[in-house]
Amino acid sequence: MEEFISGLEFTVCFLSGEVLPFLSINHSHKFFNYDAKFKSGDTLFDLVNFDGRTNKLIVSQTKKILDFLNINDYCRLDFIMKGNVPYLLELNTLRLKFS
Repeated sequence: MEEFISGLEFTVCFLSGEVLPFLSINHSHKFFNYDAKFKSGDTLFDLVNFDGRTNKLIVSQTKKILDFLNINDYCRLDFIMKGNVPYLLELNTLRLKFS
């Protein structure tokens, strides 16, 4: 069991050392699933921009998490914002190896 946190869900993508702009995914489905995310024509992907201090906090915390986990190629982190506090929901990665 864990506490339910209500707020804006957003995604932070990391690619080759760079934190990319934050995205929110807005949909009208009862449940957010594969069809809602990838097949629905009414799902919107919007850029999210918090105040400067919050943006810097999210970027800083993202880099610390990825540094700790030794992830330096690709990663997607899903957060939820409650007030001005970002909560990490999950982290998705694929470790790339080039010869």
